[in-house]
Amino acid sequence: MTNLPVQEFAATLAKIKLLGREREIARDLIAELGSRTEFLCDVGLGYLQLNRAADIIGRRGSADPAGRAAGLQSAGRMLRPR
Repeated sequence: MTNLPVQEFAATLAKIKLLGREREIARDLIAELGSRTEFLCDVGLGYLQLNRAADIIGRRGSADPAGRAAGLQSAGRMLRPR
């Protein structure tokens, strides 16, 4: 699954159906993965592959997509009411 782009991973993750104890154990992990992949897709980074190192992503062009995502996520945290 790590060879998938974030967007495809998110779709695959949404299809996972667990029952019983497996569901209980994986509930928080799957929710967190879903939240993070949704964020990456929302900011236009759904095309990135999961197995891509962050330092390689930054070298591909003049704009650093991983840095943009981190900045947007930080800004989102500051704007959320407490």
